[in-house]
Amino acid sequence: MGTYSIIVNAVRDAANSVNPTGRFIHGRKVSVTQKYDGAYPIIVLYPFVTPRDNDDNDTSSILMAFLAQDSPPANDAEEEAIISAMDDLSDAFYFELLESKTIQINSFRKEPQYQIFAGTLSGYAISFNIVTKVEC
Repeated sequence: MGTYSIIVNAVRDAANSVNPTGRFIHGRKVSVTQKYDGAYPIIVLYPFVTPRDNDDNDTSSILMAFLAQDSPPANDAEEEAIISAMDDLSDAFYFELLESKTIQINSFRKEPQYQIFAGTLSGYAISFNIVTKVEC
């Protein structure tokens, strides 16, 4: 199995485990706006870059979003609740992903996202590296 499949499967499994009634999407950023109709929260895996080192390890730079519905007229308390819930969801995802037997993660970072995609979604963006060993 190639690096792409290993990563998507591990991330999808962790996302579905912590967000069983929401959705998981992987692909281009535009896909999020095209797939607005459906269950929330949405966990998004964006396209990633995977350089290979001399020891046949792939280290992929991952960017993801944890998004819930928002609206431009949301007040401060409503927005804070959305951001807080997506913070908790991204933490649950992180701890679930740590349990994976197929990947190793490091350099985990988080950043709140306020009313993105035309003011309709808020949540958290996370970035981290996934290390996988290339099979011969």
